[in-house]
Amino acid sequence: MDGEHGSANESVNFEVTSADAGSVLLTVTGAIDMTTAAVLRQGLDDAFALSPRELIIDLSRVTVLSSSGIALLVHASNRLPGTAPLKIVADHTLERLMTLVGLDTVIAVHPTLGQARTTSH
Repeated sequence: MDGEHGSANESVNFEVTSADAGSVLLTVTGAIDMTTAAVLRQGLDDAFALSPRELIIDLSRVTVLSSSGIALLVHASNRLPGTAPLKIVADHTLERLMTLVGLDTVIAVHPTLGQARTTSH
């Protein structure tokens, strides 16, 4: 499943893939702000439709993450059953943002997809 939303400046795209053992990967690219947050919401809905035992959201190619996007990540964390981990892949800039707003205390943030896939939480 994939989707796209464009604006005059930048578009947001997503792709949802499922792997073995119930792991679902949502890969997002572009700028997530108030005008494009609906695309992330659709990607999350598509990912949750697969009933993930683990959800990894790869934001390593996201250039902007506004409060609208952060709110959706918190909501996604609350949607998962207690035993299903939500993991975020983020570059240094987004990882720092998530630390500043305290999101890293609620959601595991990893610098690479490989690390997210190999850690238990």
